[in-house]
Amino acid sequence: NSEAPGMAKEGNTVMGQFQTGQTMEGQFQFTPGKCYTLIAQGAGVTDVGLEMQYVTPVPGFSPTIGTNQNKGAQVSMGGKANCLKPMSPIAAHAKFIVKANAGAGVIAAQLYSK
Repeated sequence: NSEAPGMAKEGNTVMGQFQTGQTMEGQFQFTPGKCYTLIAQGAGVTDVGLEMQYVTPVPGFSPTIGTNQNKGAQVSMGGKANCLKPMSPIAAHAKFIVKANAGAGVIAAQLYSK
């Protein structure tokens, strides 16, 4: 509630078992007029990394939307009053990447929007 106030879940919660360095991805539509927050919680993973990227048809070209600035087992992007808004007037395919930067265990991530 404190990281995504007034927001609704966007898609399903993604969850996986991680070793240090492993990643997991989820896809979503980055839609103008909406505001997005991504939250992840690790159990056993002591430093979770988050990144959002645009998905393009050009191999090797995935412009970043942003990365999380906080460290720890519970992290967010666009949390509190800083939700992420598309700059383009056109909806775009995007993905979020969850990474175990340190530790091993389970990570669950959920995208929220309003």
